[in-house]
Amino acid sequence: MKKSVLVLAALISTAASVPAFAAPSSTSVRTSDLNLTSAEGRAKLARRISTAAEQVCYVEGDRSLSSFALGRACYDQAVREAHTKAAAMSGNVALASY
Repeated sequence: MKKSVLVLAALISTAASVPAFAAPSSTSVRTSDLNLTSAEGRAKLARRISTAAEQVCYVEGDRSLSSFALGRACYDQAVREAHTKAAAMSGNVALASY
């Protein structure tokens, strides 16, 4: 595998709507230690992607409905894009469903 890290980035519109201190706008997901041809490796990657998307997209302490909706939209897109990148990196091996 040529690349060993996926970068997860928040939606631009979502990132612009939350305070600058709220959350990072991107994070890395390590893949070099995973065997993406195995079901176990793909499941571990799916969990890492989910955790990273939560860190990037949700504003801790903000329980407003609008913040949740923006965070959820960001999370869904970040996970979808990360899975697409991971599939391309691993020769289009299907990843765990999300």
